[in-house]
Amino acid sequence: METDAVPARVSNILALTYRGKSPWLFLGIGKSDNGRMSIPAAFVKNRKGIHAVIQAASPFRGLETMRWFEAKIRPLFCNHKDNDHFFPAVIDPTKRLPYGTFKSWWSDCAANCGFPGMNPHMFRHGQASILVAQNPGNWSLVSARLGDSEAVCRTAYAWIDHDKLVLAGQQELSKELPRAA
Repeated sequence: METDAVPARVSNILALTYRGKSPWLFLGIGKSDNGRMSIPAAFVKNRKGIHAVIQAASPFRGLETMRWFEAKIRPLFCNHKDNDHFFPAVIDPTKRLPYGTFKSWWSDCAANCGFPGMNPHMFRHGQASILVAQNPGNWSLVSARLGDSEAVCRTAYAWIDHDKLVLAGQQELSKELPRAA
């Protein structure tokens, strides 16, 4: 969901419903149908609803992975047929997967991938940092990606933009100066 939709907070993703009354996640019908995620504003930290298309043709295969999870992994959960959450709890079959369980799985996976100590929030900030570094001054891009206001993004990431702009200014001023051999 990070690459093919939006980097939503874990609490929002764990609360995704895909069946029942007013589901937040739709995986499409056919193989070429796009999916979509719509999380109501009342459930989002900044009170701004999350609405994203999940492209069926994405090279990152996010929707394909979610469909695989639905077909192959969800059936391994107790009472998966009666639970409307896309990520059902392991112990209580009527609830969503608890954050603690997800965090434990995440931590093990991150460590195995060479990122010990990286948590989901750091991953979100990492995405924003990359966008800021590659697109100095384009706060609307970062804001749209994170679902935060431009002011919030500037507050959290302006130092990256500033450092890159200072370096660019230094390079511009010194481009005509003689270089040491």
